Amino acid sequence: FVTVNHRVEADYPHALLVMRDLGKLHALSYAMKDHKPSTFKYLQGNLQETFFNSDFFKSVLEMIPVLADKVLKSYNPETETFKSAIENAAQTFRGLLDVERYGEYAVINHGDPEMRNYLFRYGDTTRPSEPTELCMVD
Repeated sequence: FVTVNHRVEADYPHALLVMRDLGKLHALSYAMKDHKPSTFKYLQGNLQETFFNSDFFKSVLEMIPVLADKVLKSYNPETETFKSAIENAAQTFRGLLDVERYGEYAVINHGDPEMRNYLFRYGDTTRPSEPTELCMVD
């Protein structure tokens, strides 16, 4: 398994494998929620969310108003809905962690599915640039 250049846009074969893998993760967690609810609850309560509990998240929250202000000025300055969302960015982002709001459709997510968090294997010699397998990391 090898990494790919995460600074280059993903091509279709790579993106397809990533989407299939994320779909499997979501489907597995959805099935676990139905068939093994105690295991799902255990994971739900014990998996640690690292982004929202990091210093990096704090720096992102500091950048949001600055960048958003520039974006809003390039559009209509009377966009109160967007201004409100920006002012409440921390609450908005933390709301994403509220599993109960998603009800029966809540699943375990990767949270950071960037290309740098996948390793690819190229096993078809007739198509050496197309991945045949992937391994999710991080």
